[in-house]
Amino acid sequence: MFAEEASSLSISLKPVSCSLNAVCDPVALMRISSNLVANAIAHSGASKVRIGCRRKGKHISFEVHDNGNGMTDDALSKSMKEGFRGERSEGSGLGLAIVQNLCEDHALSLDVSSGVGLGTSFSVQVPQAQE
Repeated sequence: MFAEEASSLSISLKPVSCSLNAVCDPVALMRISSNLVANAIAHSGASKVRIGCRRKGKHISFEVHDNGNGMTDDALSKSMKEGFRGERSEGSGLGLAIVQNLCEDHALSLDVSSGVGLGTSFSVQVPQAQE
């Protein structure tokens, strides 16, 4: 879905395949993941974006990592608020607010870490289906 846009910006977009099954509204998870990837491509200044998941106890951690500009804690807090747009943003300022709201609405845990010059990592904890 994002390969062409990433390529046009010289971003290496690498999805890592995952065979784990989650228990979650698939539309909500698709919106969360697409907003996180879209934001990483459009706003991070990254040359690499990695997408994948891993087992963490009884959950699956869906993760999006970039090696972009990163953010201060203050900038990160502002970016999660509805209507916040970065200086170069052409979006509506809803992407990360939608992610946060969907995670809250579906009882999913959202974690983020970012460091200026180091990039940003988002992870969403989703219950894993019983095997």
